[in-house]
Amino acid sequence: MNDPGFRYLNLDNTWPAFSPEHRRGLTIREDGALTLSSIPQAEVPWFSTPLDANAEQYSTRISEDAIGNLYIADPVNHRILRQEVCTGEIQPLPYWSSPGSEPGQLRSPHSVLVGTGNALYVADTDNHRIQVIDLPTLQLRAIWGQPNPLAAPESSPDPGRFQHPWDLIQDEVGNIYVAEAGIRNSEGIWQAGRVQKFDPLGRLDPSFTTINSAFPGADSPLKLAIAALIPTDPSRTILDRQRLVILDRQSPRLWVYHLDGSYDETITRQWQAALAHPQAALSQPNGLGLTADTLYISDASSGQVGCFAVNQNLNGNPHENLNANSNISFVGFARGYRGAIAALGINHAGQLLIYAGSSNSITRLLPHQAYLETGQFLAGPFSVSTQPTHWQRLRAIAEPLSNTTHIQFFTYTSTTKDRPLSVPETLTDPTLTVAATPLGQWRAAPRDALDLLILNEPAPYLWIAGIFRGDGSCSPVLHQMRLEFDRPTWLQYLPPLYQHNETSRVFLERSLSLFASLLEDEETLIDDLPLLFDPQAAPDHPPQSWLDWLASWLDFPLDESWREGDRRQALAEAFSHYYKQRGTMAGLQNFIQLYAGVHARLQEPSRFNHLWSLGETSTLGFNTRLVPAQAQGAVLDTTALLDQSHLIRDEDYGAPLFEDIAHHFCVQVYAAESNRPVTLTKIQQILDREKPAHTTYQICPIEARMRVGFQAQIGIDTLIGQPPSQMLLNQPQALGWNTVLAEAPDQSPAAGVIGKNIRIGLHKSLI
Repeated sequence: MNDPGFRYLNLDNTWPAFSPEHRRGLTIREDGALTLSSIPQAEVPWFSTPLDANAEQYSTRISEDAIGNLYIADPVNHRILRQEVCTGEIQPLPYWSSPGSEPGQLRSPHSVLVGTGNALYVADTDNHRIQVIDLPTLQLRAIWGQPNPLAAPESSPDPGRFQHPWDLIQDEVGNIYVAEAGIRNSEGIWQAGRVQKFDPLGRLDPSFTTINSAFPGADSPLKLAIAALIPTDPSRTILDRQRLVILDRQSPRLWVYHLDGSYDETITRQWQAALAHPQAALSQPNGLGLTADTLYISDASSGQVGCFAVNQNLNGNPHENLNANSNISFVGFARGYRGAIAALGINHAGQLLIYAGSSNSITRLLPHQAYLETGQFLAGPFSVSTQPTHWQRLRAIAEPLSNTTHIQFFTYTSTTKDRPLSVPETLTDPTLTVAATPLGQWRAAPRDALDLLILNEPAPYLWIAGIFRGDGSCSPVLHQMRLEFDRPTWLQYLPPLYQHNETSRVFLERSLSLFASLLEDEETLIDDLPLLFDPQAAPDHPPQSWLDWLASWLDFPLDESWREGDRRQALAEAFSHYYKQRGTMAGLQNFIQLYAGVHARLQEPSRFNHLWSLGETSTLGFNTRLVPAQAQGAVLDTTALLDQSHLIRDEDYGAPLFEDIAHHFCVQVYAAESNRPVTLTKIQQILDREKPAHTTYQICPIEARMRVGFQAQIGIDTLIGQPPSQMLLNQPQALGWNTVLAEAPDQSPAAGVIGKNIRIGLHKSLI
């Protein structure tokens, strides 16, 4: 009965009714806004190279070292290429550019990996080995998997040996995984491939295997990647947090394993389904790259890079699988590049790197720099009752649209929860009929309309569809949607006569709703008027801040450099905290702390100074002073001087003695806080504005040193320390720079006092 008659569709920035399976080409930003999915953009827009028919056979990897140099395997010319971070030139790696089978020579290397300890691991494919290069010296460190001379070339290799090693990858703890292409049969098909696991020193992990007869697996691995599914959970081990992703030459092409070699069937099924998406169209994938939230797969036949959004969401038991509906989805193809792709890699900045091969250059694709050109969503069903609901209005809060960004909404009512069989996928002309749209049919709203009437026939369930459109460089941004239903309209304020005819009633109700929407902003301003007088809710948007206007009512200026929360809190406490003590010492301290950020101490000299006059019993000291005048005022023939005398009444006896300091106070500020001239100027301005008009002041900086009598106040700038402990003989105590010998109180000279009548070492000994 207390239903407000509206629903907000974006709750907790999650859009719960916009399920991922009904959302294509759209993503939810960190601030909760719904936009077109972002994709990488080539650093040089629309870089294009001729396609290479053998790109899959010669697919390699780009690896980056700690200072930014890039390394690429060149299987065609049997060498390693390096791009210098300073010059950008790509040159062969010295001493590693000659074909052959001797140590330091290469035959069709297909992958390089910069690993821990400044080591470069090279998959020397046709030599069936891994060579480890020391990057600082370019010397050979080790060779893994020397072939067995007694084994036939086509036989299955022993553990630790290699048969056409094709790719390398390293996990968080330094373990290295080697993908072997296996054996090519008479038809040219690779088979009997596998992945082996080694530690950084080349020791084989015999328990790791990706071969299991219980299920079909990766038979011809081409590329490897490590997926960090839950990188922020320190309670899980490396085996639980990460997965090994294998790109296979055969179809289906993606396989996912735990780092102990066990097969992850659920995630594999999800990722294979994503790769088989009709819009993905990856017929000849030849490269694999993986960042924290995106999977990149290059396609040799089309010369494009497909982008897949990866949801890092592994909860509950460490060995359970991910939700089948929320782990991975196809986003689109990277923008600005189409051509040959010989090598793919990810640098430390998360940028996608593409090496075309023949162009001898590397193209960088910057993440999140472009958008898809179109996206759709289907939300619902929305329901508030089992009875037919009069769905009235849909309002969208979005950033202003432009000539290149468009949004169109569609509404659909039905008597069941079943998903509509057909969903709008393109922008269409709006439905202009006056009559309500029947159940089971979509009604198109005007293009780019963000406030619209729902002119569908009343029903218990409502579906909403939307189409986003952009030019690739920008995207519509939808922050919130408000759905209104069964709310009283202005028709209730008219006589019942206007509701008798159903046709005219519908037309009149829509017309009145139009006028109501035009006046709604003014009504909202009136309803929100109390918020303008609340320091915690008043708008604070320069250059015309309502909060500053509200502060002017109290003559309480707000500093523009303050944070918004501090500005609001200061104004909220202006009357109860600052003005309550205005004109007092505590009030001045509060204002100095607020506006200058300085801790000040205020003192009145008249409370501590003592008078001293000649001929009386007085002791001179640091806090005594001569009297400035007679206690009784002007005395004839004594103190009655022209223009320097004044008469006082009897009850004011003694006042002239204190008139030079009675209304004077000292402001002590720490020099470390007020050493800038602008700070001292600000303190003076505060004091001139807030002090009582009849008073004078003096600013006294507190230096970082103690001066007895001038700057030696206990608790402020002075630390009183106790004397060092005395050393007593025959007691265990260590001598040091602060050791003091004790002096016996009643010792005669015969008793022997060290330092007085005894010198150790001269005819005396200690017993």
